[in-house]
Amino acid sequence: MLAVDIDHVEQVNDRHGRLAGDALLTLVAQRLLTTAREADTVAGVGGDGFVIVRLQTTAAAAAATATRVRDAVRGHALDLPAGGRRATISVGVAVARTTDGDMQDVLRRADEFAQ
Repeated sequence: MLAVDIDHVEQVNDRHGRLAGDALLTLVAQRLLTTAREADTVAGVGGDGFVIVRLQTTAAAAAATATRVRDAVRGHALDLPAGGRRATISVGVAVARTTDGDMQDVLRRADEFAQ
């Protein structure tokens, strides 16, 4: 599981309004969807977060995906009235363990390691 948080979304909302914040969410969602594998599940969680659930993958492959996703988002700017702002995200990766009670345990670990 990859836990994705948009960096500085609150600042965009405060400085440019909710419509700009919504545009940032949409930009990131589009980049996640185009970067994820067809078999992956991409979902929004919380106000400014996403998860990517990857089945049948290794920790190394998931870490490589985290890098690819960060690069895909960083390569795009949000068009704001005061000038564009590069979107950035933090991504944490965790692999399910047999000792996990549920997927929330995996998500908690992924959130802890978001970079």
